[in-house]
Amino acid sequence: MAKRWSVGLALAAALPFTALPLTARAGGADKPAAVVRVRSLDTLVDNAKLLVSLAGREEIAKQVEGLIKAKIGVQGLEGIDPARPLGAYAVFGKQLDDIGGAILIPIADERAFLGLLENLSYKATKGKNDIYSIQTGAPVEIFLRFANRYAYVTALNAAALEGKLVDPVQVLGKDGPTFAATVRIDQLPEAARQLAIGQIEQGLQDLAAKDIPGETAGQRAVRTAAVKEFGKHVVGVLKDGGEFSLTIDLDAKKNELSAKVALAGKPGTELAQTIQKLGQGTSQFGTMRGANAAFRGLSHVVLPAEIHKGLNKILDEGAAQSLAKIQDARKREQAQQLLDVLMPTLKAGEIDGCIQLLGPSADQKYAVVAALKVKGGVKLGATLRELVSDALKQAPDAQRNKVQFDHASAGAVKIHRLELPADQEPVRKLQEALGESNLYVAFREDAVFVAVGKDSLPAIKDAITAQSTGPSPLFLYELDMARLAPLLAPTKELRASAKKIFPGGKDGLVRLSLEGGTALRFTLTARLPVVQFLSQTRELKAPE
Repeated sequence: MAKRWSVGLALAAALPFTALPLTARAGGADKPAAVVRVRSLDTLVDNAKLLVSLAGREEIAKQVEGLIKAKIGVQGLEGIDPARPLGAYAVFGKQLDDIGGAILIPIADERAFLGLLENLSYKATKGKNDIYSIQTGAPVEIFLRFANRYAYVTALNAAALEGKLVDPVQVLGKDGPTFAATVRIDQLPEAARQLAIGQIEQGLQDLAAKDIPGETAGQRAVRTAAVKEFGKHVVGVLKDGGEFSLTIDLDAKKNELSAKVALAGKPGTELAQTIQKLGQGTSQFGTMRGANAAFRGLSHVVLPAEIHKGLNKILDEGAAQSLAKIQDARKREQAQQLLDVLMPTLKAGEIDGCIQLLGPSADQKYAVVAALKVKGGVKLGATLRELVSDALKQAPDAQRNKVQFDHASAGAVKIHRLELPADQEPVRKLQEALGESNLYVAFREDAVFVAVGKDSLPAIKDAITAQSTGPSPLFLYELDMARLAPLLAPTKELRASAKKIFPGGKDGLVRLSLEGGTALRFTLTARLPVVQFLSQTRELKAPE
């Protein structure tokens, strides 16, 4: 019964690829528009066992292996080759109902496979052109044909398996990731794409025209611009999209788990050019990276013109409303001063910044260093200094002493120090992790820098003086779990476990990024010891 369920599920999976009436196709003449691929059944089993073992569940791994054997029998799935790739493909024509495809099952022995179906009460009857019909007990009939050491399985129309079939090697390849799926957007039926575009455009038009109570002119401008920009890109993908792909891989040799999503535009199209430009961006902090960074976050985004324009309206509306609420003439003048130096940065339509968590030090403490691109940073710093100095005139000596202007220097840039109030609960918690509660601030003409924590003064000096302009993705986040372990493993038991999992403080990197170039790529990679560490962290929690 278990084996019947396993194979029956595989056969039923043919339906998503052949749900519409099929047309006989010269399989080799049309490149598949959609492909789903699994490296092999052996790979799936090995990866499952590895992940379970990393999670500290060796006994469960053995149970899973035993369960798999129980499901497929002592001799395995007879006739199926577990070492070769398996998958499915679909080919589209010009019409909505012109679709063909099949599931590809690697075959080691045709007779044994037919015997397996027979044993599972799936009667396979051979008809013309060596095509078998399989009665599954369901309303839909399944068809099968052996070719190229594979079983081609489809549904509803046996004609889909006539003629020359797609070469499995060309479709599935010989090597590759554990799982992969690709869709050629440019091969989807034109009628289907136009239908989708029409529905999307109508829905977005309705959304843009919707009246929202209390919405200001600036907010409406941003909303309509965002809807228009979103629609432009979605329609652009449907019109000019090339290949969309998803891959998931567990590589024991590389000691890495990864997932990648990619979208490419057809060469020469506006979409392809846009994606290419996204890969040419630079950040003022593109190469800013501490040698002992436990976390690094980098982002550089330029707002589309219409959204930028609408956002500026919101800023102007907010500034006017805020100033109107201030009754005191002196305070209103000071607020205007502050707005005058902030607006050039806020209205730039660009976000370019970097934040790092450095450490741990010998006493397991960290430092935070952050930088943000600004316009007129020197004037901004001078204005803030003037406003703070004015506010401190009426403050007690003890409070004034907590602010030290020109505490240090990095070249020509002055660094100011602010002693955070230690009696505040958030500051106490911050001090537990960072060791120090002094906040350092510096203003360079093109950037503002902030740092707090253990050895944060030399760290902010390094950030100010470094030449860090370099290539930048849209965003990049990197975590070193080996360095973060003291924060994530608060007990002695967990810290001791972390040292074993990350010997020498290595193999703890997790990386998340979005970048352009030949394709728009979203990538997540993690070293396998990270999986092991996170699993143990969940189990061995600190006592409450």
